[in-house]
Amino acid sequence: MDTGLNNRNTLHLALKNPYMEDVEWMIEATTEEKFQLWRDYDEKFDWKDARFSHSYSILQLETIPKIVLGKPTSIATKKAKKESLPVYIEFDYAIINGHKVCFYTSNSCLSHYGYIDAFLITYFQRTHHNYSRWNHTNATNFHNCINYLDTIDIVPRDTKHKPDEGMKKYHIFKKINIK
Repeated sequence: MDTGLNNRNTLHLALKNPYMEDVEWMIEATTEEKFQLWRDYDEKFDWKDARFSHSYSILQLETIPKIVLGKPTSIATKKAKKESLPVYIEFDYAIINGHKVCFYTSNSCLSHYGYIDAFLITYFQRTHHNYSRWNHTNATNFHNCINYLDTIDIVPRDTKHKPDEGMKKYHIFKKINIK
């Protein structure tokens, strides 16, 4: 099954961070999870080539619609003050067996994972296993990243990703055109 993803990474352009240009895999993991993964996988493959960056980008998703704050009653909801709450995403990376993987987490007051996933799939569409899987996972499924590093697709494509019905409302980000 083809994902329809174009196998391109334009995250470095969206974040204005050149460190993100050659990222091949995205992993949602907190700092604690990231270092636990390092400990768990230390003996299973060559971590001598692994290093965590000391630089990171923080992205503020300012395009998120206003969130209604108030008590859960219908009268209070109608009268509740509307406020825009930012969603922050922190990124850093590691080189594992010659592949740059990016770890990200959202530590903001509001962590809306629908928008975060939509942002990531808009700008990061790298695939593996013959364009059938997105190079994205979480800490629990980190083994998928490790097991499929050798099957990462190389050639970019001119395809367009079509979000499913449940995700359409979150796809509000402009694509960055690159040649």
